[in-house]
Amino acid sequence: MNEQIEINKKTLNVLADAVFYAGFGAITKDQLSAALAKGTDEFQVVHDTKMNGDSVRGVLHFKRSDQDLNNVFFNSFDLLLKKEGKEETLQRNFPVYYGNKYTLKEGYNLLDGRSVQKEFTKIDPDNKDIKNVSTPWVYLDFKNVDDKGNLQIEKKYEYDLEKELEKYPIKGMEFSRNKKQLMDALKKGDRVEITMKTSDGEKEIRIEAAPRVDSINLYDKNNKPIRLSIKDNDQSQSQGQEVSNKTNQTQNEQNSMANKTERKAEAKQTEQPETRKRGSRIKA
Repeated sequence: MNEQIEINKKTLNVLADAVFYAGFGAITKDQLSAALAKGTDEFQVVHDTKMNGDSVRGVLHFKRSDQDLNNVFFNSFDLLLKKEGKEETLQRNFPVYYGNKYTLKEGYNLLDGRSVQKEFTKIDPDNKDIKNVSTPWVYLDFKNVDDKGNLQIEKKYEYDLEKELEKYPIKGMEFSRNKKQLMDALKKGDRVEITMKTSDGEKEIRIEAAPRVDSINLYDKNNKPIRLSIKDNDQSQSQGQEVSNKTNQTQNEQNSMANKTERKAEAKQTEQPETRKRGSRIKA
């Protein structure tokens, strides 16, 4: 009996850790324990939450091992997203097994139309010590579903996030720590608020990775799409120097004109007294 209790505690702790790292840390051990106590081969735990004002439901799927009933696996979760102000509910199942794991936030971001960079691991069937790792960007195809009714996941391998970010004058990108934090957030599928340097001064803009079109999506503070014309750094610096030169040239021209005007005024002031003297003599 004591051995049985210890095994159950170990199983509970393992499941609690797996649930936590999948982003469902709000699910308590008591909830998991109650589900385990039912003794069924398969069971679910439901978790409702709000993300950015949207209603999100997670249905976590667990299954006992056929060889050892005390060995329980957290295999996947269904995620249901209902956008604020919309009637439609989007849904997909996301796996959490080794080599193909998704989190609550990643699932939400994918259902919300954004892209996520994932690391996938495949073990060589002939040699389990050989692991093939890939890091594509993934996004959902909202027009097609697979044979299980899930929205299809599309993958893109050729996308340089850092290169795309360097096209924009983002404040603080010269600091490696800021750059890494921004890139890490974008790789998780987040829409991130940044400060952009524009001709009208600094502006708060929200951005997200857009690998399917090899670009960056830009939004205003109300999450409305916007567009900005961009130039590479050399062009921007060249244009900035050209603007500076034109400004200096204009200023020099203005100063030259001012000097000419001032000299003319002085010349007139010098001539006026002589005219008055001649007039006096004629009058006399």
